[in-house]
Amino acid sequence: LGLWNRAQAVLAELRLPQFPAHLIRPACYRSRDGRVLSQASRTPCNAARVATLRESDLLGALADTLDLTNVCFGETIKAMSATAEGVTVATCGGRRVEGSVLVGADGAHSTVRASFFAEASLLDTEHISFSGMLSQMPASAPVEFEAFETLSGGGRFALVPLRPPAAFWFATWHISTLERRMPQDFEQLVCQRRLTAAGASGLRDLHDGWHAPIPKVLHAAACATAEEAMRSFSSAPGSTRGTTSDPTDILVERVHAVTGLDKWHRGRVVLLGDAAHALPINLAQGASAAIEGAYLLGSELARALSHPHTHAHPTCMRSELSGGGADASSLLHPLVSPGTQEPHAHTLSSTDAHAQLEHLAAAFTRYQRAHAPRVSQCRTLTAFTAALAAPASAAAEAARNAMLRLTPQPLNGWVFDLSLKCSLGELPSSTNNHWPLRPTF
Repeated sequence: LGLWNRAQAVLAELRLPQFPAHLIRPACYRSRDGRVLSQASRTPCNAARVATLRESDLLGALADTLDLTNVCFGETIKAMSATAEGVTVATCGGRRVEGSVLVGADGAHSTVRASFFAEASLLDTEHISFSGMLSQMPASAPVEFEAFETLSGGGRFALVPLRPPAAFWFATWHISTLERRMPQDFEQLVCQRRLTAAGASGLRDLHDGWHAPIPKVLHAAACATAEEAMRSFSSAPGSTRGTTSDPTDILVERVHAVTGLDKWHRGRVVLLGDAAHALPINLAQGASAAIEGAYLLGSELARALSHPHTHAHPTCMRSELSGGGADASSLLHPLVSPGTQEPHAHTLSSTDAHAQLEHLAAAFTRYQRAHAPRVSQCRTLTAFTAALAAPASAAAEAARNAMLRLTPQPLNGWVFDLSLKCSLGELPSSTNNHWPLRPTF
């Protein structure tokens, strides 16, 4: 995960214990030969812009800090309903949970969104993203390095340091390029979530000739994939499957965007994180945006449900929804408190239920009004960086590289900083004023 300043401020507000985050500068953009195209200014502020860490470390810190009495793990949702009086969720395990609000934080393929927001759709951007982690950098590659994203041939490759010596990488390509350059593996790429050994080798070959340490990173990933496939094969006596059919640790994801969703809420149902505004991986802002949204929504819910006769049932469910797992931000629900896991039936009168619904509608509107401009600005910058990565011909790529390299410093860094601040909602002031917490730096 990459947590930017606002998300860091939220975690500081929760008073989480120390966990192994690694503070880094924003990733610079590089050309295929490794030369810098654009980068952030070297200021103290930018030096701590991003905290990188493993998702499991963040979830562990949350579990150690928050009261999880009413948090149910590993439940699979069977049915959901929402009326003017309340919401009900039934699980495959036989649990029935009633409450005042249903928060859909179940990812880009949200089942909650599909159930209650029929007008929304998931747009296939026709890009595929590959990602993986390295417990340590390959031999002879630098253990400590600055994050970068390389743009070439219409594709992009990023390498981001975690706490040394670990690192995270991802590559994104249009499906037309993959079909042309990796024809033998293409069907697998569009159908599976994990890359096979042969596919990993093909991905490595796709980046042949790119600057160091990209070839070594992908070679290490391909070797690890092949070794894991061999272990899986040898541990299954009598199996007729070859090693190229075994799953790997290289994740494969189709990049989607949510469209047709003007409102993130309806009645007592509200969407959060990727369920409301799926963001591409390349800006590494999806997790931060979800955490920021969770804080804003939680604050508004606490305010709305504090009115007399409008008290909610505080249950939070970490669920397995078909079509995608819950966002980590679902664990940031501020209303979780001691009590029974299965609240009693609703006792609000018809008048009180109507009043509560009005308070919730106002709270949801304020939440979206505060958060939507930041998300919109992030999408705008995503589209701009996608245009930077788009040139697939050598001539167009050379022209782009020359244009960016000829932009002198400090102008280059100033433009980078300005774009970054806009994507994070720090500019303009009309957007930044909606955010209640001050940065941690």
